Amino acid sequence: NIESNAELMREDQYTELKREYTDNCFEASRSINQALSFDKAVETFTANGLKLETPQMKTLRLIGDDGTYTNLAYLLSDQCQFQAKAAVFRGKDKLIFKNRKEISGSVFSQIEDVISFIDFYNQTYSEVKGIHRVDQRDYPEDAVREAVFNAFIHRDYGFSGPILISMFEDRMEIVTIGGLIKGMSINDIELGVSILRNEALANIFYRLGFIEAYGTGIRKIRGAYSNSSKKPLFEATDNAFKVTLPNLNYTPETKADRPPFGFREETSLYGLDPLFSERSEKLKALCMEKGHIVRKDVEELFSVSQPMAIIILRDMTERGVIKKVGKGRNTRYTADL
Repeated sequence: NIESNAELMREDQYTELKREYTDNCFEASRSINQALSFDKAVETFTANGLKLETPQMKTLRLIGDDGTYTNLAYLLSDQCQFQAKAAVFRGKDKLIFKNRKEISGSVFSQIEDVISFIDFYNQTYSEVKGIHRVDQRDYPEDAVREAVFNAFIHRDYGFSGPILISMFEDRMEIVTIGGLIKGMSINDIELGVSILRNEALANIFYRLGFIEAYGTGIRKIRGAYSNSSKKPLFEATDNAFKVTLPNLNYTPETKADRPPFGFREETSLYGLDPLFSERSEKLKALCMEKGHIVRKDVEELFSVSQPMAIIILRDMTERGVIKKVGKGRNTRYTADL
């Protein structure tokens, strides 16, 4: 955090910058729309063992001192109209669309939808090394997750422009509205200096366990590529921030056993995805063995975090592999379709 990097910025400079963005904070302002519902937010909090009722909403700043919903509440609400737009292109440019999706609603729904969209096109390729088979996805899941969460946490919601996710043959680009906060540089944030544009939103993600600590996202993204010669790229202008993740499996030469990028459509046979086939068979087998499963079972089965387990369950439910039964704490999943 910034206190541990005093050589980069004196404490008085930090205080001045923080005050500038706190005094004019989008999050704390009264939401124009007061007819809000929080079905997705409550579901997300409940799934992580937390309550989201009036006392918690006041503590988390979803309800202001005047008793009205704040813009932070609007971001978490089912009525949120801020958008993310995801697209897959053939080749290395934006000439030919293969698929695209506009995503709105609660930021929790948007994050799940974005990660699910990316996951569908994040293909896995295998290479035999000696007697071992090594599987590698195009993009490290940890890097994707951190880049997506960072985009939503650090976005400038004072502007209506969407978060843009573009997937190409050789790379993925995630562009966020809102450049670096005044006085900050790429070097600062790479060293862990963190001044949050949306401090209350980041605090909620932290409480839910979606992020471990402030200011570690870029280092985690770099760490996911530590064993590769390909490295992520971070760029900033006055009004935007872009993360470029290179495709680890991309080579200029076309491999005979590798379908062209963009090959999969929404109507494709999901069985062509080896990762999906493996997960679906394991989930169905576990459901048959136990009668039903819960989110915790998925975390243990695939050794994944709570957010990723939620995404897997939602994906498998939508694809008809398993069936969701009940709501909130009583949610169960069965193979009895």
